[in-house]
Amino acid sequence: MRHILIFVNIFIASLLSAQSPLLDSLYQQLEEAPSVIHEIDIWLGISRIASFERNITLVEESANKAIALSIENNYARGEIIATLLYHTTLCELGEVERATTYLNAAFEKSNHSKEPSTKAFVLYHLAGYYEKYYNDIDTALHFLHEALQHANEHTSFKDIGNVHKTIGLCYEFMGKDSLALHHYELALDYFKRPFIHTHLGRPSAMQIDNGQLNIGQTYLYMGELFSASQEAEKGIAYAQKAVDIYEDIGMSSYIVWSKEVLGKIYLLHGKQVQALENFRHALSLSELGNNPVDLGHMHRYIGLCYVKLMDFQQGMYHYDKSLSFFEQTTDTLSIIETTLYIGNLSKTMGQVEKGRNYLKKAERISHQIGDSSMLDVIYVGFARIMAEEQQLEEAIQVSKNGLALSRKYKRDVAEAELLTLLADLYMTSGMLDSAEVYAKATLDLSQQKLLLFEEEDAWLALTAIYEKAGDYQQAFAAQQSYLAIHDSIYTRDVQNILRQEQVRQDVKTFEAEKEAASLKAELLSSQNRLYLILALALFSILLLGGYLFFQLRKTKQALEAKNQQLIELNATKDKFFGIIAHDIRSPILALENVGSQMDYYLKKGKTDKLQRLSTRIDTTAKRLTSLLDNLLNWALLQQGVIPHHPDAISLNEIVEQNLEMFQMSANLKDIDLENQLTEEITVLADSSALNTILRNLISNAIKFTPKGGKVHINALTEKQNVLIRVQDSGVGMNEHQIKSIFALNSKSQRGTAGERGTGLGLILCKELVQLNKGAISVKSQPQQGSDFNITLPLAA
Repeated sequence: MRHILIFVNIFIASLLSAQSPLLDSLYQQLEEAPSVIHEIDIWLGISRIASFERNITLVEESANKAIALSIENNYARGEIIATLLYHTTLCELGEVERATTYLNAAFEKSNHSKEPSTKAFVLYHLAGYYEKYYNDIDTALHFLHEALQHANEHTSFKDIGNVHKTIGLCYEFMGKDSLALHHYELALDYFKRPFIHTHLGRPSAMQIDNGQLNIGQTYLYMGELFSASQEAEKGIAYAQKAVDIYEDIGMSSYIVWSKEVLGKIYLLHGKQVQALENFRHALSLSELGNNPVDLGHMHRYIGLCYVKLMDFQQGMYHYDKSLSFFEQTTDTLSIIETTLYIGNLSKTMGQVEKGRNYLKKAERISHQIGDSSMLDVIYVGFARIMAEEQQLEEAIQVSKNGLALSRKYKRDVAEAELLTLLADLYMTSGMLDSAEVYAKATLDLSQQKLLLFEEEDAWLALTAIYEKAGDYQQAFAAQQSYLAIHDSIYTRDVQNILRQEQVRQDVKTFEAEKEAASLKAELLSSQNRLYLILALALFSILLLGGYLFFQLRKTKQALEAKNQQLIELNATKDKFFGIIAHDIRSPILALENVGSQMDYYLKKGKTDKLQRLSTRIDTTAKRLTSLLDNLLNWALLQQGVIPHHPDAISLNEIVEQNLEMFQMSANLKDIDLENQLTEEITVLADSSALNTILRNLISNAIKFTPKGGKVHINALTEKQNVLIRVQDSGVGMNEHQIKSIFALNSKSQRGTAGERGTGLGLILCKELVQLNKGAISVKSQPQQGSDFNITLPLAA
């Protein structure tokens, strides 16, 4: 019944969302989940990938599945992680109030949890919350360092990497770039490490991307860090790495983010054409996803590019579009920022009253939400309007208020603009000494932070100040510096200017293309709705058919059980006839005429030939016995009648018995066969089944280990389980061989000494391990040996 429900969930989810390859892979794993804990882990993986795609419906559905199963099975860790994943998605969508409720619930639950690694996971999310929404860096760092203290051997490397990544963000906000870079590099190191969860016996489904999503995030943070320094090319390179990662994975929402960061870096360094190309690409993807937050950001950045290109009409068009999208969300800070952009551009276009009204609107919203982080830029706009209206004293006071805020929030560009504005205001007021102080402060800041446009404004202001003071020598020198920086920005690359002009000429073409794309998207949306209706209708028919089928099945249950048994027996027969016909017949044929050969060698007195013949008979008999044993066990398993009597078994004794059985085979190949168990371990399993498992794994290890190699067995206890490891130094396997090794259609390979097999041994091992409530896995690389891991319950 559980598998039917899983199928229904998969079917509905596939209808409601365009799944990424990662989600497809997780849904396939869900169908084969060996236990409830594995199922919870896979639901968590689905929720995580859906949160990266901002698919709130799928996040909510999968997180609730994980929470319900976790509560039902008293698995606190699963409930806490699912709650935090849902919290993260709500934050991304701007629903901070709802997100806070989920975060508090997870934190309260973690206080009662006895797992330090779970506590570390919660503290990392709590720190991110304080860093992003309260700008409380000290509290965030406190939680992050506490998270590292709670980390232990059960904490995944991904979680530790996320802690270091967030520490890097905090230090970057504090202006401690070297410390930020150090923690970003630590984060990358942890993200690239594989991690096996002991309670799963494999990597978590939350790591299905092998850390690539987190690596891409870190590259973007490093790109922004370098873009603010003299190593802008490094910043571009890191951002492009992130673009490549997300394009390879097919994570469209994160392609948008990485393209946005890349565009911002280009824009910061005066490369408007390259910036516009990246923002346009991001916009086209955002339109397919129809996410108003992404659409708002992209239109605003495109508008900013056009303003830099002096195309104010197109700039205003995109600012208006941006505001219309943001007003559909709860992203208040973006509404303030876009309103501010419209106000400043309106003033630049000569629409002073409109500009003043938008600035007042931005100020009003800032006060309503109690956030002063944007007021410095708002005050820049007010001060410029006051200066034009000759309200110099008021303009100076407003500018100083804004300057204090820009320094508080470390907004370098706003600080430079306010310093330059104060220099102009004091010069207009005739206070040249004060004007010179502020102009030089602008120059120092812009040179230190590589703000080229602000440095240009500072030299221009100094030129005017010195000229007004009658110091023509210094005025001439300042003017030369101004011209030099002006040339470096505007005339250094003539081709770039031509491309900028071409961009302005292509506006109509772009808008036409966008309109065509919009019509195409609308058509596709209509088609998708039609497909959804048809699919739901088909699904309803399937449900009805299923109901009728199950009703009919109740009345014919006894007969169908018999038929099913016959079908399974017949299928087993068909599957194995090919193997049996060859692998049983071959050793029997090898024994034909042995008697006559022995009689002949006895008469001739060739005892050396007799010895070789006896060795061959012994080898053939053992091979035939092993084959028949495996075939018998497999047939019994298929019929469901194999005896299964789990009992407390001394693992040390049973390992020693099996190693003794194969000692002679190991000696023939000069293989070191060693029992490395260091403690007495009692395992809960069927004795016969465990013997068969160990016998096949040891035989397989000797078979594929060359002369002079090693085969070792060791074990350790993990909570309520025992992990048994059979390791060899043999030829190993490639990735394709590992994937097919437990499949019936896998082809048996010859051993290093020409040994042959049927390919049944490992299949039988897997069936018997699962029968004993365990799991089996393998790690291997060509020419580096193989490591078979078996997890079985620990006897009470």
